Amino acid sequence: MKILLVGGAGYIGAHVQLAFLDRGHQVGVYDNLSSGLRENIQEGVPFF
Repeated sequence: MKILLVGGAGYIGAHVQLAFLDRGHQVGVYDNLSSGLRENIQEGVPFF
């Protein structure tokens, strides 16, 4: 399944991102980085 994760660079979003990836889903992350970190986004995951 393709998933666009809004707020994926924050603490909770980063863990949700990993859970989706572990289950074999394709994940894209949308975040304005106001409180999240770019480092929380896994390598190879599209960032918007």
